[in-house]
Amino acid sequence: MNHSDCSFSGIMEDFLSFLTHRRRYSTHTISGYRRDLKNFLLFLEGKKWQNVWLSLTPAEARDYLALMNRSGLSPASVARSVSALKQFWQFVIQQGFMDYSPWEGVVLPKKGRSLPTVLYPQDMDRFLSSIDIETYQGKRLLAICELLYATGMRVSELIGLDLKDLDYEMRQIRVLGKGEKERLVFFGESASSAVKMYLFARGTDVAHLPLFVNLREERLSVRSVQRMIRLQARLLGYENTVTPHTFRHSFATGLYDAGVDLRVLQQLLGHESLSTTQIYTHLSKDYLKEVYYGAHPRA
Repeated sequence: MNHSDCSFSGIMEDFLSFLTHRRRYSTHTISGYRRDLKNFLLFLEGKKWQNVWLSLTPAEARDYLALMNRSGLSPASVARSVSALKQFWQFVIQQGFMDYSPWEGVVLPKKGRSLPTVLYPQDMDRFLSSIDIETYQGKRLLAICELLYATGMRVSELIGLDLKDLDYEMRQIRVLGKGEKERLVFFGESASSAVKMYLFARGTDVAHLPLFVNLREERLSVRSVQRMIRLQARLLGYENTVTPHTFRHSFATGLYDAGVDLRVLQQLLGHESLSTTQIYTHLSKDYLKEVYYGAHPRA
């Protein structure tokens, strides 16, 4: 780490490099953080504070929050920007440039969380069976979707897998999640068969190679997987509602409906906080309501 450059821009680049190489954040997330931090740098320059930013106070941080609120940004955009700045300042403190964060006392108003899209078992079967496995690309897509659904992995975790991370005998996968936290996830016969079929078509078993690659044998990107799933979804009439994250939500909702304890679900999903996992209780209430009104003779 180059501590000789104490400029905001210099430390920002160190921070983004840390998120990219150590935390393995996606390129999409890194782009968003860069944009948020550059906007804050413009604010500093407008106030002539760019050379004294290491002594920024909570009052000045609240000035920026007020400016964002006045600018017409959505609450979600404001929250994302403040989250990026809080994480940046944690990095600044860890690197020894400051011993406090001006964002520590900044509180955002709570906003309602929208429920994610879920494919319930019948819809998921329809989606998976619609994939054309006569082609190599189709075999790869089925393996991707089956693994996402079987394990509840984030798409960034999926593309980070190497062949050596899969244990077919134990039907488990070693996953490196957010904050470089390692956890085990599990998969069944359907996912195992789909992955083996894809790898047979690919014709490789070198353990250190990435599990999912493009036609140039380079590791797939998050955007590539998003695009594949979006195109397949459109064939079935789904527009922009089905994403790689839909498989994670569908996995979690299915397990919760089957009676799996939230704390077990938290471990499988790699959630830091149980409150994040609790969104699936709301999803299940919606599902139960749907089943009730579809089945009860007096509904």
